[in-house]
Amino acid sequence: MPLISVVMPMYNASAFVESAISSILNQSIQDFEIIVVDDASKDNSYEVVESLHNPKIKLTKMSENSGSIKAANHALSLATGKFIARMDSDDIAKPNRFEIELDFLNKNPNCIMVGSSAKPFYEGKGRAWKYPNSFGGCRARALFSAPLLHPTIMARRELFEKVQYAEQLVDDYDLMIKALEYGELYSLPQVLLDYRIHKKSLSHANVEKQFNASHALHLKELAKIGDFNDCEAKLHTHIARYENFGTLDEVYNHLQKIVLLGSDIYAPKKDLQKICNFFYSEAFLARNEPLSKFKGKITPMLIARLAKKKLASKT
Repeated sequence: MPLISVVMPMYNASAFVESAISSILNQSIQDFEIIVVDDASKDNSYEVVESLHNPKIKLTKMSENSGSIKAANHALSLATGKFIARMDSDDIAKPNRFEIELDFLNKNPNCIMVGSSAKPFYEGKGRAWKYPNSFGGCRARALFSAPLLHPTIMARRELFEKVQYAEQLVDDYDLMIKALEYGELYSLPQVLLDYRIHKKSLSHANVEKQFNASHALHLKELAKIGDFNDCEAKLHTHIARYENFGTLDEVYNHLQKIVLLGSDIYAPKKDLQKICNFFYSEAFLARNEPLSKFKGKITPMLIARLAKKKLASKT
């Protein structure tokens, strides 16, 4: 039985999948299997992977195109490792990704799932995306969105014996909310993945359906801390998606209500206040309001981002 099972759904990924698999094969820890499930690709993705002729790769194909969620769940059903790592077919893992994530899980038995920072790239450009690197921070982030970047995660096998991916467009968010019922989540500060952004990215499709799926989860999570009506939950979903919706005062009042009701019930107060401050700052920056309208602590980062925004508007 391998130590790690790498789950990789694949659809029309012939241009990138070899690089993705190579980044796994070059890991500093070599005790793993790679389960690649081809979701009835229309290109030669299957043949590309088959041509690698590596015994670590378990390649299978869905009889018909069923979507990445069913493909991922099928891959999970074939996994035999003690730990499960997720990998997308178009990303690049750093050589020490598994070593660092596995070391953290071994040293933190209460942690059931770990992720990391990642560097998005498009034509070689991008800067690191960072997620909360504490359990309290991940717990607070879960009120808004997935607290870990999905293709960076590694989890204990026992988690996936209890939960699977739900067939909805925010399956990663749903999975992590469920995972929080069984243990702690952490995001490591190290950049352990290069995350490819391109026109075919799943996250750029079905915007309205993604909104509705997120909204349904937000209704459930908000209900855990207090009474929020449907209008408040919709505002919350717009805030979580960085969309300019409602007035700045409405955003501020909503976020303060979350801190008031959710502190030390949903997440530690300092972590909940921090994430609400973050989303308020994002809402402020999305609007053309003077700095005098900002409620709360004005940080050097906020001033720097305002200056950058003004500069961009002049060019």
